[in-house]
Amino acid sequence: MLVTVAGYARSAAWAAAVAGVALVACGIDVTGTLVENAGDAPRPTERDDAAAPPAVDAGTSAGEGGSGPAEQDAGREPLNAISPYHPSGTLTYQRPIDWTIASVDASAVIRYTTDGSAPGPASPSAVGKVTLPAVANDTTIRWVVLPGTEVHTFVVKVDPGLSSSTQGFVDRVAFDSSGAPVVRTSPGATVTGKVRAFVWNGPVGCPSCIDQVLVGVAVAEDCVTDTNPQTHPGSTRTGVSFSIKAPSTPGVYAVKTGFTQQFRCTPDAIGKPLGATQIGVLVVE
Repeated sequence: MLVTVAGYARSAAWAAAVAGVALVACGIDVTGTLVENAGDAPRPTERDDAAAPPAVDAGTSAGEGGSGPAEQDAGREPLNAISPYHPSGTLTYQRPIDWTIASVDASAVIRYTTDGSAPGPASPSAVGKVTLPAVANDTTIRWVVLPGTEVHTFVVKVDPGLSSSTQGFVDRVAFDSSGAPVVRTSPGATVTGKVRAFVWNGPVGCPSCIDQVLVGVAVAEDCVTDTNPQTHPGSTRTGVSFSIKAPSTPGVYAVKTGFTQQFRCTPDAIGKPLGATQIGVLVVE
């Protein structure tokens, strides 16, 4: 839930497509899809989510320290998301922020670790979502969403030295209807939620520019910040409401954030390209 000044582009993508729709941001097209279970597998599955987005995949076993399966696979893994999320794994944040792991299935149990070990039966768990506030640089988050057994991995990058450049960040994403950064909705429906947003200008270039931090699916649909924040620490807004429209075609879509420097939010910033930093997931069905 956070974006830097540099533009990025990528949507949520899964193999075995069901109704894919290309999303365009900064010139890169990505197809958002749904995935069916590919069947049982005899070995644990490990996934590095710094290299690929959260997925719905084949159920396999996830052990802890090679000691055996953590849980029995009960079918297709519930769709899940980690937020903030960047597909390249290179996005770096200026300050520790809140990282949330969530599933579209509010009853799904999420087991997780923050020490690099694989989640197992004794790992911390939560139902619906897990919020990890202010995690440190190089924290390795690993989680499994039950009844699925695929282990996901994400390494957090935090750099306190980024205050010298213009930055825009979004975290604490919660859709109103789910309380988490992943939600089911109907085609064309209006989806609302709340976020926390940070923004500041670098001391060189345009320290007094007006900035907008944006949210949307294919392009910016709403501004969560529209201000002249001056230099670091700039402006912080908590519990900011936003509204976006779900695509008209069923499928799985990334909700993304972006940054621009326009005179005003509406109409100047609306419709602008978004970065690839994913702050949530819409499951349109």
